Amino acid sequence: MHFKIIKSIDEFMTLKDSWNELIINSRNNFAYFRHEWFEHWMIDFDRTNGIFVVTAWDNNKLIAIAPLKIYRDTIKNLPVRVLSFMESSISPRINFIFNHPSITDNFFDFIISETKGWDLFIARNLQQDSPPTKSFLEYLNNKDKSFTIETGRQSPYLLLDKSWDEYYGSLTKSFKKAIRRSINRLEKAESYELNKFTSFDQIEGIFDDFISISGKSWKTQLGTDLLSRKSIAEFYRNFSRNTDQSGLWEVHALKINGVYVAFNYLLKGEKRVSGIRTDFDQKYKFYMPGYALKINIIKDLINRKGTWEYDFGGVTSEYKLEWTDMIRKHINITVYQNSLYGKILMKGKKLLSYFNNETP
Repeated sequence: MHFKIIKSIDEFMTLKDSWNELIINSRNNFAYFRHEWFEHWMIDFDRTNGIFVVTAWDNNKLIAIAPLKIYRDTIKNLPVRVLSFMESSISPRINFIFNHPSITDNFFDFIISETKGWDLFIARNLQQDSPPTKSFLEYLNNKDKSFTIETGRQSPYLLLDKSWDEYYGSLTKSFKKAIRRSINRLEKAESYELNKFTSFDQIEGIFDDFISISGKSWKTQLGTDLLSRKSIAEFYRNFSRNTDQSGLWEVHALKINGVYVAFNYLLKGEKRVSGIRTDFDQKYKFYMPGYALKINIIKDLINRKGTWEYDFGGVTSEYKLEWTDMIRKHINITVYQNSLYGKILMKGKKLLSYFNNETP
């Protein structure tokens, strides 16, 4: 086994076939681990500087990947060089990618002990109970590395192993009433359609409509709508185009009185869809479009072969927890370089935590 660090976009592009082959044969067979996802994350968000993708090879076969980046930052007025995963708010989660746990210690040891040029390795948004996370924590503990753990995202999800009637029957009385109200209001419209799109040809002509919907949503108050965040809109467009016919995404949309008013963009994986973007036009709030889309998605997943999971993504909210009580926990791990500066940073982190938690 040997290791190679990829530091340019050109080198990264040569990995596509080997990368996706590893993903398909691993437990990480989800759209947000595919080569195309990271390709557009770097290009559309102009983050091609600082690429630091660590790869492991056995007889010219790619067997492990750490999709990392390296950048300079300031923490409490201290300059730091940060090693982290290629992820952001649009990423459902991230992790190391490998098939064989037997290689993890050597792989982790190369990243933590052999690579240079960083002071902190900040690994955010790791699924707490996933095998890669467990292996990484075991390695850090066994090797007596300096690290801290913090609570990360708490993402609701729904396992659809029952019929719609059974699922509906499990909901609270008040929430069933809200669902009935949403259905009744929608039926008061002159006309409505709930559509599912799975190819770029189907959405290419209406993609700008989705961006316009976002620009009329409540997210405009926060500046997080797609009209304000054009790079995110282009990321979705380009990723969808590049992965057309790959079965990596689907879009559910609601049309009322001949006009698209809401959409939900989902990433697909092994018996799982992950919601990464949903918006609706505030003008049509009366019709409760968010409810209509979720009901339609849940019914669609129930009708598919096998048991599917609906990963709501993001963080918990009162609205999401009306639909489910299942939560996928994530953690953030910070590893400190074995150097004097690394020890200073860790000590400062612990002191800061102490004073933040101290009761007056």
